[in-house]
Amino acid sequence: MVDEFKLIEKEEAYSLRDRFDLLEDAYYVDRSIYSPNTGLNGEVGSYRSVTHSSLPLDILKKLYEIAPKKDLPVTEILINKYEVGDWIPPHEDDAGPAYCVTLHLEDSEEGLSHRGGLSKNKAGWCKEFPMDFVHWVEPVTDPRYSVIFLYGREF
Repeated sequence: MVDEFKLIEKEEAYSLRDRFDLLEDAYYVDRSIYSPNTGLNGEVGSYRSVTHSSLPLDILKKLYEIAPKKDLPVTEILINKYEVGDWIPPHEDDAGPAYCVTLHLEDSEEGLSHRGGLSKNKAGWCKEFPMDFVHWVEPVTDPRYSVIFLYGREF
């Protein structure tokens, strides 16, 4: 159910991560408060995001350049930032996109959990899954970022 593919080289993923580390905290919103990703049982996780409308133009341009090419346009790009202990409860994404692709910027024994198991993070690799796919992020043990490309999202 999770399709995984390499998008960029590991070094480029690390470079993006380093660039995200330079962003001031003010760019990020607390997703437990703003647009919470509510779980199947009403739980609210803990992590931060920055949306494409708030990203510095150099980062936004780079992300659009590397975005996987699909039959629908990229309509939104988000950066999720996870600190130690942050998590996302089991949920289905119902915000309107047709599908999404998640790019990981670190190698990790952690990753995207789903009913079929765990898809570990690999720097430069993407995970693509349907929007009605139940998935979650267990409490993280090391800080990390994910880039979320949303396709065909209707506002």
